[in-house]
Amino acid sequence: MMLTSVAKVPARSSSSSRGKFEAMIGFFRGGGGWRNGSTCERAVTELQNRLRNLKKEREKRVQDRTGRIARFVDAGDVGAAFVAAEQIVREENAIRILELLYHSCEIVVANLTYIRGHSDCPREINKAVSTLAFAAPRCPDLLELWILRQLFFERYGEFYDVAAADAELEGFRGSCVDSEVARRLESRHARVPYPTTLAKVCAILHKDVGARDEELVPLDPEDLQQ
Repeated sequence: MMLTSVAKVPARSSSSSRGKFEAMIGFFRGGGGWRNGSTCERAVTELQNRLRNLKKEREKRVQDRTGRIARFVDAGDVGAAFVAAEQIVREENAIRILELLYHSCEIVVANLTYIRGHSDCPREINKAVSTLAFAAPRCPDLLELWILRQLFFERYGEFYDVAAADAELEGFRGSCVDSEVARRLESRHARVPYPTTLAKVCAILHKDVGARDEELVPLDPEDLQQ
């Protein structure tokens, strides 16, 4: 994918709350002064590479676990088959999150020239940058998200900060954060309901491995009775 070349954008002074990210941001800046546009471009490129690699790793794990389920059932170990199916549902949820974050990166890349030249934040751009910022504390291993979170705060200031805060305080309704990303990130540690696990086992046994995109949802009390 071709990345848009962007011009230099003056930076604001760093606050103490962003001090622990200065070393990493410095790596992406390179020499010759701080260029917001080029820093953003490098960080997004690094993040996209990480997202692609993580997706491949998780897809490989899904493939491996899918192959085990039929063997577990054939051996009469239904419990192990259900454990593998639950792991697959979680992996597929994570894969979908990676895909959505990658899409937000694509929006940022496509609009780098606009982001460089305008201090306003149209809804599509706001949704992309707010989604990436929202994901940063929930995906601590993706340090590039933290870099982008700080850069976007530098670019959009209080307007952007309020938009990100509203997403957390209002349960994402009416906020700029992608609702599917928010829902999947917040539910990724929830128990996978029995019907979802059963459906996954049946789908795999019937070779319907294309039936992805199962969502994790909070446990319904009725599931405890199954």
